[in-house]
Amino acid sequence: MVPLAAWWLDIAIVLFFLPYTFAFNWTYDHLRSSSSALTSTSSKRPATDR
Repeated sequence: MVPLAAWWLDIAIVLFFLPYTFAFNWTYDHLRSSSSALTSTSSKRPATDR
């Protein structure tokens, strides 16, 4: 019974962490790209407050 329970827990961990990892990485990449787009557009503006 114990190996069967361990096998089911292993499957449950994989089924939880696979979508979680995908969603976390997709969100991080999306936020990182929008953040770098904002940074690159603001660095192209002329500095008027110097």
